[in-house]
Amino acid sequence: MVKSFFRSATKLIHTHRDILRIALLASVVVITLALSSCQSGDSSTSPTQSQISQETSGGKEESTSPSAGQPTPSLPLDDPDVIQRMWEGSPHADTFIVSATGENNSCSSCHSRYNYIPAVDDIPEECYACKFEVGDPEPFIDEKYWKHVDCMNCHRVSKKEVEPEVAWLEFALIEEYTEVVSVTELCSKCHLAADVTEHVSVVVGGDHPNYQCTECHDAHDTTASCLAAGCHEGTLAQDPAIPGHDEDHASVACVACHDADGLEIGFVEDLGVWTTLIAAGTDGTKNRPYTSHNIVLEALCERCHFPGNPWGFSDTVEAQ
Repeated sequence: MVKSFFRSATKLIHTHRDILRIALLASVVVITLALSSCQSGDSSTSPTQSQISQETSGGKEESTSPSAGQPTPSLPLDDPDVIQRMWEGSPHADTFIVSATGENNSCSSCHSRYNYIPAVDDIPEECYACKFEVGDPEPFIDEKYWKHVDCMNCHRVSKKEVEPEVAWLEFALIEEYTEVVSVTELCSKCHLAADVTEHVSVVVGGDHPNYQCTECHDAHDTTASCLAAGCHEGTLAQDPAIPGHDEDHASVACVACHDADGLEIGFVEDLGVWTTLIAAGTDGTKNRPYTSHNIVLEALCERCHFPGNPWGFSDTVEAQ
């Protein structure tokens, strides 16, 4: 009877995500009675209705401390409505994807962690102690059940609030979290290269090797700006102007000149900027914008200004 119930609950996870909590809580009760080490949680209150504790803010710090690097907020981050709006406009709120083979459960391990159901071999060992018959998950999750990357992926959520400390949602079925020592460790859970051609590891190098992700990126809308992150606000206001930081380069992204990875450069019409690019697919074309994270102060004008360049730029640049 228990086996039958658990199989039914597993099926509901894929086909009726809106009543997931009912099936999961019932399943967890059965597991808990048999094995006290299995954990359960209660997230019946939506994260958008929770009281979100104010994040620590402060000035820019160049520090190797894991706790360093909180962003300087431009909006009141103790207001859950503000945080919700920021998140809704971020890439984390629009993560639905289907692979070329028509599957997406494995993609959800990063794109929608709360939807992700691991394969049998990846289920936590303690859950095997109950001897339930657990089959592999369905390979496809319908878009209407897709949860995206929301608060619960990075924070423990109780009935009353979202905890400000970050944590990694290790096993969503029973809301099991693991501790992380820094924001960067948390982000690296997903932002290191998967076994997918189009995915690129985000490895910070150059002049920012010890920066935390949130020293440049807003934690909730994920935007990053060299001018607004607390380091380089006055770069374009220098008098006389810094060479290369003038009207002629107004549509050139910082990384297009300061990238140290040797990435391709190109104009992205949707963004209206010249920036760094990576291959968009297995055909080797380089037409997808990618912000280099290997940034150095020195910029080589010859990267774009060389004889026969395809953009019609001047062949050389006068020394200033």
